[in-house]
Amino acid sequence: MMAHRVLSLAVIAAVTVAVVIGYLMVGRSPFKSYPWHPDTTASEFSPLENPGPDNAFISNAQSAWDKDWRAHAPQENAYFVAVPYADYLSSGEFNPDNVRIPWHVANVPGQSELKNRWVQLESKVDGKTLTAFGQVEDTGPSDTLDDRKMSDPDYVFGPLGHDSSQPILMKPKNTFDLQAGIDLSPAIAKSLGLDGSGNVSWRFVDRKDVPPGPWTATITISPPNW
Repeated sequence: MMAHRVLSLAVIAAVTVAVVIGYLMVGRSPFKSYPWHPDTTASEFSPLENPGPDNAFISNAQSAWDKDWRAHAPQENAYFVAVPYADYLSSGEFNPDNVRIPWHVANVPGQSELKNRWVQLESKVDGKTLTAFGQVEDTGPSDTLDDRKMSDPDYVFGPLGHDSSQPILMKPKNTFDLQAGIDLSPAIAKSLGLDGSGNVSWRFVDRKDVPPGPWTATITISPPNW
């Protein structure tokens, strides 16, 4: 009996390791879905924007993960968003709240668990539900460059102990202008029937759950570039 028990434990351990490695290799999460952020104010942004009153005089030429974003963006996915959380701080250290990322496995230097991550977005226009998908390529909206003040894990991932089967009802802590909780590229805003800003619902999705569309014509796979 003891020998069989040891063997069983060894098999269980081996399967567990295999599952973890599998998630690391394909970038998938054991979660079947992620909670929605309903009725969220969204604003439009672009790497072509120069500093001005509409963006708190913060240049978009660089993103949270790419110092040359303005130069690289034309070759990357035109369907992108910014959310108020980055897995790296401007000091180069990992954000201590990374353990709250639902698909978090480990902090790996030079890699990001947020950059290029997919989101699904919906809006309602004239009684119709419009849907689009995009990739996370920057942080915001915010009127500060202080990453610790901008970082909003309660809003992005849900408060501690949040039931992932329920929508996230937290409001973003961003108080600038529209108090928006997500920034949309012009391509996404157009797909959702928005003109500069509007209300959307959004959630993270795994790559395998992204249907073909204009958002898959070019997929951004570039790593962080500091």
